[in-house]
Amino acid sequence: MIACTPLDTWAVPEGESVAAFKDRVLRERYTPQELERREAFIQGVGRLFLAPSG
Repeated sequence: MIACTPLDTWAVPEGESVAAFKDRVLRERYTPQELERREAFIQGVGRLFLAPSG
């Protein structure tokens, strides 16, 4: 269960991989700069979870 109500939902077309569909939708909706910022955010959050606790 997710902690929010989705704003949009999409059906993955038959025969298309989920990853390819997601990549295509993101490229259609966002600029390259927004996608770079998104990726930096994802990487930053990942580093927080992988950082040694101490």
